Amino acid sequence: MQYFMGQWQYWLGLGTSKHSGVIALFNREFVKNGAISVRASKILHKSFDLRTKGDYKDFYVPKREDVQCLTEEVREFLKEIKDYLTEKHHIIFK
Repeated sequence: MQYFMGQWQYWLGLGTSKHSGVIALFNREFVKNGAISVRASKILHKSFDLRTKGDYKDFYVPKREDVQCLTEEVREFLKEIKDYLTEKHHIIFK
């Protein structure tokens, strides 16, 4: 999901080399002005935290319930992003 966010921000003319920077830009450029919901920001933070634990904690295995819950939340997040891009940038998704 963070790679998607990085590509999206690059496309919009914003850029950063770190995942934490992508999230900070996302919040500054889209959440702070109300274009994207605070809930979407929380989902992004949650997915980043889970990804970081998986990458850097020894022997970390996420709970099945946590992954299932996050999967649904990420679907909500992506729908909101698609709706934003369709409305503000006239991008059509198939």
